[in-house]
Amino acid sequence: MSIKTLRARRALLALSALTMVGILPVATADAAILNSDLEAVPVLVDPVPPGGSSLLNLVVVNLGPAATTAPFTMTVNLPAGTTAEGPFVPETCRVVPLSQDRRVRCTFPAGLAAFRSTTAVIPFNVAPNVESPSVLRGSFRVTAPLDDLRLANNQATFEIEVS
Repeated sequence: MSIKTLRARRALLALSALTMVGILPVATADAAILNSDLEAVPVLVDPVPPGGSSLLNLVVVNLGPAATTAPFTMTVNLPAGTTAEGPFVPETCRVVPLSQDRRVRCTFPAGLAAFRSTTAVIPFNVAPNVESPSVLRGSFRVTAPLDDLRLANNQATFEIEVS
C-alpha cells in the first residue's frame, strides 16, 4: 500500500470521526458524495426611465442530481448608473460595503431540492442623469463551494433598458 493511499485513508477516517462526534456537520461529509449543479438563469427586466425604479428577479435553478448540502451565495453586480435599495428578498440579502450600493450579496440555506429553483428580488433605482435611450448591463453569480458540479453555468448577465 502506498504512502498516498495510507494518507487518504487516514484523512477519510479523521473526517468520519469528526462527523460522528458532531464536530463537523453531516452536510460537510455528504458534500463529497452528494452533488448539485446550480445554474444562474438570465432574466428580463422591464424598461425603466431615468430616475425610475424597478425590480430584478434573479433565479437560481438546481439541475441536480441531488439537493444542495450546504448554504450557497448569490452576488449581484448592478451596472453603473443604478443603485440597489432594499428591502430585499430573501432577507439575507445585503448591500456589500464600499460597493457604491451596486453590489448585493444574498445567502441561501442548504436544501434546495434537485430540479427546483429559488429567487432573489433586488429593487433598484436608475439615476436621473442616465442617458435615454440606453442599455445598462449587469451580472450575477452563484457560489456553492462545497457541492456544485459545474462552475461554467454559475454566472448570468442581464440588461436594463433605459427609455
